[in-house]
Amino acid sequence: MKRVLIIAPYFVPRRRVGSLRPYKFAIHLKKYGWEPSVLCIDDSSSELTKNEQEELKDIPIFKLRSPIDRTYKDNKSPKSANEVKKKKNNSFADWIDSNFPVDTWLPFFWAMKGEIKSVIEEVKPDVVWTTSDPWSGGYIAGKIAKKLKLPWVADFRDPWTLCKVRFPKKGFFARNIEKRAEAWMVRKADYMTFTAKKTEKLYLNEYPKLKGRTTTIYNSFQGQPYQSIPAILSKNLEVFFMGSFRELSTASLIIEVLAIVKEKNPEVLKYINIHSYAELSGEDLDAAIEAGVHDRFIVRDKVPFELVQKEIANADILLLSTHPDRKEIVPAKLLDYLVSNRPILSLVQNDEIATILEETGRGVQFSKDRLVEAADLLIKSVEALQKGEKISFSVKTEVKAVIKFSALHTSKQLAELLDEVISNE
Repeated sequence: MKRVLIIAPYFVPRRRVGSLRPYKFAIHLKKYGWEPSVLCIDDSSSELTKNEQEELKDIPIFKLRSPIDRTYKDNKSPKSANEVKKKKNNSFADWIDSNFPVDTWLPFFWAMKGEIKSVIEEVKPDVVWTTSDPWSGGYIAGKIAKKLKLPWVADFRDPWTLCKVRFPKKGFFARNIEKRAEAWMVRKADYMTFTAKKTEKLYLNEYPKLKGRTTTIYNSFQGQPYQSIPAILSKNLEVFFMGSFRELSTASLIIEVLAIVKEKNPEVLKYINIHSYAELSGEDLDAAIEAGVHDRFIVRDKVPFELVQKEIANADILLLSTHPDRKEIVPAKLLDYLVSNRPILSLVQNDEIATILEETGRGVQFSKDRLVEAADLLIKSVEALQKGEKISFSVKTEVKAVIKFSALHTSKQLAELLDEVISNE
């Protein structure tokens, strides 16, 4: 059987969005003729669930042990924009993040070059597939793969130097090094995969020589599409954002929508609850307080990935939101939403998502100039609940369109790509 080494710095049991993409590929690739092995950063603070243990029992997993892991730094957020600015001005760690080239994992992966090379030589893969970020993992592993004359597929889950939110905040020195590092990856990778067509197009425009060496393989959902969960009728409209509002997934647009609802019908506002999994902070918190809608945000306890669908059962509407300037990404949580039967309200400014929602029948998207319409939708939904009726915002799921976002389907896409890559060697 053909062998692929998946180099994924973040992998289960690490509870990050970036760990789920390689996990879903790893557990399904064997069905399509590929025997996967995984190389990741060790996570001693978490444990695999019973289901994950079962799914991964026959997959070799090699772990790189790090003495320091800043992905588990204090999650307590400052409570106002002024505190955020003060923290940034006084935080040496933040200065390092902004000025350290590539990312702060670079010294670790550089030190682990020998171990990475040993794992590759032990596995003897037909192809290496790396996923980034952290970018340093893909960059260092790619260099080793090319030195060993192995085919290499580089996966970019998000834009790197082409990110309009994160990259401009980097220091001049770091930006120059990162541009060169990214250009090297683009030049040397046998193929590149992306999680959104707009990201793929962005890179093709920036690097024309990539033509013929790119494809989009979306993130995926695990399980069967259209889980029929009965709606819970109550007087309140429960809107769930299955994540934490933060810099790259700001609450700014839903705050604007709630402010419009308040202006149009303040009585309705008190029946709308926005659920997420962390306190509002910084500019989001200040904006919500200024708009008088802060009390509409509810923080829930985080749940394991396997219980996400049960958590979704508590929602009337699922909210999709990210930074307004991130117009080229498809948030991974969209795929968890697709598998449910709750309607999706998207405020992401990417028309690719609008197309997905239209094709699957799973919801609607509103651009920044249509927030009044989004507010009207929430008002009508509350009014329906007050009458004991189902919300007017309903969906008609097209199961055949949804199924192409299943982990089985996307794993087949990757397997076919890997077949193509090794056939060209």
